[in-house]
Amino acid sequence: MGKLILILFFIPVIAFSSPLLEGVWESDVKTSMEFNIANSKMSDKQTVFLKQFLGNLKLTFDKGKAISYLREFDIKPLNSKKTHFESSKEIGTYKILGKDKSKIAVELNSPSLGKSLSMYSFESNNLMWVYVGESSKMFSYLHIREYFKRIK
Repeated sequence: MGKLILILFFIPVIAFSSPLLEGVWESDVKTSMEFNIANSKMSDKQTVFLKQFLGNLKLTFDKGKAISYLREFDIKPLNSKKTHFESSKEIGTYKILGKDKSKIAVELNSPSLGKSLSMYSFESNNLMWVYVGESSKMFSYLHIREYFKRIK
């Protein structure tokens, strides 16, 4: 009986001992905006823009192949004209450089961006986030996260 209780106690730890990147991930606008409104340094104009922009990206990681799919959508920023974004799909490669119990460092290679580094942080097996613009001085100071939920 004591061994059973000990095993049941460690099941959540074992289940989330090493994050798995492979799968299909969809941008989670609700979770992203909850964090960003509470913690980021965005202006009202940036908040309106980001709320419309997030939630449109799907990422697939499968045996070294990375696919990003951005669905078609429109954005109407404060005091600006509506901007239309066409859907796009990009296929590249990825390589895991290292990981621990809650993060995976990845080298991405895409046709449009070339090689880049990303750090995916996992809050559970089915929820991860990445800093928006982590390699861009234009956005990195804002402390914006985009959350993704696993859908497959």
